[in-house]
Amino acid sequence: MLPEFLKSNFWFVEFNKLDIDKDKKFIVFQILNNGSSRDWEWLFGAYPHNEIKQIVEASLATSWFRQSLGLWQSILGIKAKPSRFSGLPPSNLWAH
Repeated sequence: MLPEFLKSNFWFVEFNKLDIDKDKKFIVFQILNNGSSRDWEWLFGAYPHNEIKQIVEASLATSWFRQSLGLWQSILGIKAKPSRFSGLPPSNLWAH
């Protein structure tokens, strides 16, 4: 079971049904894309650094908020997979 303080990252799913192992990719993505520094600290304590890195590398760049993707690519020294649709930038919903 995930700590209750992470619940705000998962407002659209049944939080209590998330499984730390089975839902690892989803949990990592949601916390890196939406979380706070406290959430990130928990994440890097819960999962090995190399697994987090692999999850980000395997994700599509267009599924991220631009600022989040830039931050984690820089910190982890990696690149997410480009979109299968050429020319599409990462999501930029918060840059209005």
